[in-house]
This record gives sequence, C-alpha cells and structure tokens, in this order.
Amino acid sequence: MLRTVSKNTLFFIKTKQKEVMKNLYIFRHGEAEDFASEGGDDARALTPRGSKAFEQAARFWASFLPETLVIFTSPLTRARQTAEILSSALRGTPKLQVESLLRPYEDPSDLIAGLPACQDLVLIGHMPQLGRLIGGLLTGIPSAQIPLSKGMGVWIRSHSWTSGRGRLRAAFHQKDAGTLFKNL
Repeated sequence: MLRTVSKNTLFFIKTKQKEVMKNLYIFRHGEAEDFASEGGDDARALTPRGSKAFEQAARFWASFLPETLVIFTSPLTRARQTAEILSSALRGTPKLQVESLLRPYEDPSDLIAGLPACQDLVLIGHMPQLGRLIGGLLTGIPSAQIPLSKGMGVWIRSHSWTSGRGRLRAAFHQKDAGTLFKNL
C-alpha cells in the first residue's frame, strides 16, 4: 500500500495479506476383500461389512464437510467404492475424479505437487502412501509415516501443502465416526 505523509514524502506500509487456509480430508478405503477372483489387487472390492461401516462414518463426516468439494480417489476398486459412499452422503454434488497418483506406492510429493489450488479437497487412497503423505504434511519430514486403519479419516488444514506445517484438526476411526454420528 502506498501512503503520502506530506507533499514530498512517500513511503510504503507493508500490509499483511491474510492467507487462505486450505482443508484436506484424507480417507483410507474401507475394509476390503483379501483376494479378488479376477483383476488382482486392483480389483479387490469393499466387503459388505466394510461398506456398511464406511457408510456410517461417511454420514458423520458429511455433517461438517463443506458442500463444495473435489474428491480425488485412487483408481483401485476399493478406493473408488469408498469415494462413491462418501460422495452419496454429502450435501451438494461433489466432483469425483480418479487420480493415479493415489495408488498405494506412488510418491506423496508427486501427489502434493499436482493438487489443484482449490480450498477444500478430499483424497481417498491406501497405505503406505497416505501414511507418508500425512506424516510429511504434519512434520515436513518426507519419510515420516502416520498409519491409518481402514476407513479412517483425517482433516488437515494448512496455508500450503508443501510447507510441512499442516495442522491436524481431526482424526477418526470409521467405527468412532459412525458412533458419533448416531449420537448427533
């Protein structure tokens, strides 16, 4: 900002612009089959119990997730099914997008570099990648890993996904989230 003090003197006042906080909601897929009859690991589907447990958890998360969301999901069947369950529980119509960088052994730094600049995102994927992603976001150490159980959801806020200074806002196992929803 430019300010005039007198006719002959100009100086700049540094104004602090408020940075926009971004929200990242990260979910590990629900409980899945041990084996798929065809298609290998990529084709493993959610079990009926895994679907039901995540449906209950999704209703809890939907009670406070924003209406305008983009959901990025791994192309693997169990993650896509988890994304569809969450999407159907949400208000509004979230955009669902398959992202190959959410496969289990992709480098989380490649994923972070490619995230769009929108404010609220959902990522649905697998261990060990999600554990390394969360560890890096919260600690700034790329090799840090925080394990997630199946169906678990984590909410992280940050000004920048590359800063390593994310703030953990919430983390719930799917069973706890389902129980909380019943008690709302």
